[in-house]
Amino acid sequence: YIVYSGRVEVLREKYANEPEAIAELQRGDIFGEMALLESGIRRRSVRCAATSVLLSLGKWEFDSLVFSRLTRAAIVNAVQKIGFLRRIPLSRQWSPHALSSFARFAEFRDLRAGEIVFRAGVVNPFFYLIQEGELEVAKATMYDPEASAGQKNAVKHTLFEMMGVIVRLLHPMIPFLSEEIWSRLPGSRGFVAAARYPSADEYRTDEGVIEEVALLQDTLTEIRRIRGEMEIALKVPLEVRVAEMSLYGLLSEHSRAVWDAARCTVLLSTQEPAFAATGVVAGHRLVIPLEGVVDRQAEVARLDKELAKVSKDVDGLEKRLSNPDFAARAKPEVVADFRDKLDSAKRRQDALSAARNRLGGA
Repeated sequence: YIVYSGRVEVLREKYANEPEAIAELQRGDIFGEMALLESGIRRRSVRCAATSVLLSLGKWEFDSLVFSRLTRAAIVNAVQKIGFLRRIPLSRQWSPHALSSFARFAEFRDLRAGEIVFRAGVVNPFFYLIQEGELEVAKATMYDPEASAGQKNAVKHTLFEMMGVIVRLLHPMIPFLSEEIWSRLPGSRGFVAAARYPSADEYRTDEGVIEEVALLQDTLTEIRRIRGEMEIALKVPLEVRVAEMSLYGLLSEHSRAVWDAARCTVLLSTQEPAFAATGVVAGHRLVIPLEGVVDRQAEVARLDKELAKVSKDVDGLEKRLSNPDFAARAKPEVVADFRDKLDSAKRRQDALSAARNRLGGA
């Protein structure tokens, strides 16, 4: 569908409640394309918020017009990018040429919970737009009612300075987007095209701070990895025990960040309960007691069931890919899709096995 006139709302179903509007589409916006591309059911409901006129295209016509010119992967990629850009304030008013140019160069990057996007003190050559999820960088300080005005201003200054550098670096490659962002940055003057290009010599580095932040990030990533493998919701608070005073001191100093990012408190202790999850970060051992957090018998049963299911998937995918007839007759993109599915299934199998081994012979 293409909205010719009027307004429509994209709805998210809420259990036993009135559906919640999560987006509003206006003239020129499109919707319904992903269901046609993926041959699946609609993931959201859409209703008219005002009297509207929609242009509709059936699946047969859609496939005939679209797939005769481009591959499915290319279409999905472009539609997702342009659809996202048309819904955010930064790029909503861009011309079709600017949208398609950005979509051609930009790439999606999937990140798991706890994964580091980039490290402090390290040159980052990318600019990011968040399509889904959230990042934890300065959020704790910016929204902390106990943080002073000076602390918040320091965070803002760092973010604006970093964005200014990134925009100047990217301008030769993405002039439309970088110029738009530059015009909105506090203290920016004129056009970014005329601004001085940044130099690495202008920014000092502190190796001690870099190492400290890297250890903190790796520790949080390990805690969240354990949460993910054992399917412990982030809302469930955990206790993390460390034996080394150096790591305990670091985590205690950043206790607010540790709580916000991993929902856990830190205890200096050498005791290791029988029922606990363990991790290692830079030679430091982390112990997370699980008594009262996870039902051991139920968790073992769940993991065994999941392992059996994913092992069956792996066997089936391996048999399909090892079949000479399948490899010879299927399109290359179909074979590649099956290989991706096999890699994903094997990664999940390894993660489930690691979690099961932690629980031992319960």
